[in-house]
Amino acid sequence: MADRLPASAFDFDEILEGVQAWVRISSPTNDTDGVNRMMDTAARVLEAAGADIERYTGPLGCGDAGGARDRARA
Repeated sequence: MADRLPASAFDFDEILEGVQAWVRISSPTNDTDGVNRMMDTAARVLEAAGADIERYTGPLGCGDAGGARDRARA
């Protein structure tokens, strides 16, 4: 099992701010622009954390989809 980080390694105020920012993005499934705003936001956060992002244009007017891969494990 991997070593666990202590709670002191996390900035809980920063985490809460990030979660609140995501919650404020209105992205119901039928809102293509909203889904893509959420995808943009998630991609920025994951890229900053060291991930490579694969993004695919949604079919039939749907929002985009994608995935992230940790560069360190690629």
